[in-house]
Amino acid sequence: FFIEDRYLFLLEKELLKKMKLDYSKMKLVAFQSNEWKKYSITLYRDILKAHNQYLDPTQRDLGTQYIRQEFKLHKTADESQSRAFLYSWSDYLTTLQSQFKLSSKIEGQDLSDEDFDNMSEEQKIQYLNIAGKSL
Repeated sequence: FFIEDRYLFLLEKELLKKMKLDYSKMKLVAFQSNEWKKYSITLYRDILKAHNQYLDPTQRDLGTQYIRQEFKLHKTADESQSRAFLYSWSDYLTTLQSQFKLSSKIEGQDLSDEDFDNMSEEQKIQYLNIAGKSL
């Protein structure tokens, strides 16, 4: 029985690695369900893969460190924060992939005033620290 469970676990893990998820369907997935967790983990992995594939070493190091921190911090977020978080990161991944397909070069994107205003104070401080500014 144990061997069979372990085999199924490994098989599911392998399928997850190969699976390309449609992140636009996140709104249909129950919060904190197994499918929700699969979407979250797969998104995290896809972003890290995109960083390795598309970004230069400096961008990759900074971006990967930031992503790890953000995903760690959002493990305990409530449903509305988690959904907004995952939608934003899926948009980021889509932007990263489409920029590379269009020009084989990744360029930064300015943060809109609206997006900045929607950030929490903690996020604003973190953003300004990364950008080399202070509040």
